[in-house]
Amino acid sequence: MDKYGGKYGGGGGGGGGGGMSSMGGASGAPQDAQIQAQVAQLEQQVNTEHVKMMIQLQQQTCFKKCVPKPGSTLDRGEQECIGNCVDRFNESFEFVTQTFIKAQQSMGGR
Repeated sequence: MDKYGGKYGGGGGGGGGGGMSSMGGASGAPQDAQIQAQVAQLEQQVNTEHVKMMIQLQQQTCFKKCVPKPGSTLDRGEQECIGNCVDRFNESFEFVTQTFIKAQQSMGGR
């Protein structure tokens, strides 16, 4: 299998990956472009799912922290708590992301 099969294969994605198993021959360039397009589509799907998971985690975390007794509406204190929690969550996520990117860049520069 090609180098992308192990990383992205076996998931709940679309088609069967028909062109991935027979690489080579005179049609290598169009096939490579097709594989690259499939990989880009899979990466976009993974990124979309990651964002959905982060939003869900954020909502669960902040709601659990800020709303001790759920009712039909949120009072002002609960609204402010959720707003602050979401802000802190986003700031923390951004900090971790930037730290990770810097670490990867410094490792790549060796």
